Amino acid sequence: IGTSRSGVDNHDIVTGKPLFGIDVEPAGMLHAILVKCPVFGGKVKTANTAEIAKLPGVRKVMVVAGTLTGDKVLPLNPGIEPGVAILADTWWQAQSARASLKVEWDFGPGAKQSSASFAQQAADALKQPFGQVVGQYGNVDTALKGASKVLEATYSYPFLPHNTLEPQGSTASFKDGKLEIWSTTQDPAAVRRLTARITGISGSDVTINMVRAGGAFGRRYVNDDDVEAAWLSKQAGRPVKVTWSREDDMTHDSYRPAGTIGLKAGLDAKGNVVAWREHFVTFGDGKRTILNGGIDPHDFPAGYVPAYQLGMSNSIPLHLRTGPLRAPGANGQAFVLQSFLDELAFAAGRDPLDLQLELLSHSPAAGFGFQPHNPFGSTNPERLRGVLETVAEMSNWRKRKKEQGRGMGIAAFFCHQSYFAEAADVSVDAQNR
Repeated sequence: IGTSRSGVDNHDIVTGKPLFGIDVEPAGMLHAILVKCPVFGGKVKTANTAEIAKLPGVRKVMVVAGTLTGDKVLPLNPGIEPGVAILADTWWQAQSARASLKVEWDFGPGAKQSSASFAQQAADALKQPFGQVVGQYGNVDTALKGASKVLEATYSYPFLPHNTLEPQGSTASFKDGKLEIWSTTQDPAAVRRLTARITGISGSDVTINMVRAGGAFGRRYVNDDDVEAAWLSKQAGRPVKVTWSREDDMTHDSYRPAGTIGLKAGLDAKGNVVAWREHFVTFGDGKRTILNGGIDPHDFPAGYVPAYQLGMSNSIPLHLRTGPLRAPGANGQAFVLQSFLDELAFAAGRDPLDLQLELLSHSPAAGFGFQPHNPFGSTNPERLRGVLETVAEMSNWRKRKKEQGRGMGIAAFFCHQSYFAEAADVSVDAQNR
């Protein structure tokens, strides 16, 4: 206590010592890959497994029926996905055999999904009333009618894969009714529960060895790689290491959810924000929202504008798995809220920093102020002002000069008990590069 200590593994990491999940190699181990359907939930109709089994180093090939259901909103840990498993002496032999694999897939209902269809469904939803009101106070309709200027905008943000430095992978050894697993999970309790269920044993018969992970960011809360390794080890009767390719990693992630937000706000004659209406469109079945696909009604500027309303529509079906990526949901929504505040400042002819600081000087609406007993979910305006003012000083925001092809931006957000601000100094050339 009171002294500084560097990371105890730093030297081993930078000198390439075998510390990570991908480095685990128990005796007698086979390397495995699971070739999954390009569409989530799709299943194998036919595959040339007999041909693949004859290729160099390949020890076992099998069709995996999987444990997925027809649920439109896939759960966080759906078990094992359908596909074709290839087990070989080396990972490269398994991956090389994959190049000769010919699979006829039953893509299932998820094949109808596309970015274009999602965008159209979101646009249609924005024309309809909210599915539900998530938060409101004041009279937004009255405030908008009395506003000197009204702005509207629609923003969207995409699904994002985690793209961890070390792709998903796990090593398992099933023997004599007991399972030992070497995992990089963020949730070992879930690994025990899921692998016990997939192998048909008691959780007390699962031993988990925690191994250093090369990146997580929320991706390793989802334990599909552990489930695959455990199940395949039981089928093979030998230790099995599953290592995902980067292509597998990008196409079968638990993605940060996409979203669309329609915004409408009013300004008075002095350029003050007097009304804010927000329509959040996300994925779900109308009752349940996809994992991490919700929105916090307390996100700034909620509570600091005189009249506020946030509605949500969550009726777009989804056949993708979603999950946390660092600041679940908020890392897309922060971009939207801060960008629209910039649009309002521009329309009002005001400095965007001044607009945010002025809003934060208001007394918050009832139920939206800082609650010391709940620091996780309530913004302290003094701290948000503090990071804005600090970054403004560090970046010389007040002294910035207007130049052709150059501009500065400033933004701040509160999420997960953390207060964050940044400034960007951006230049473009004559071709707008």
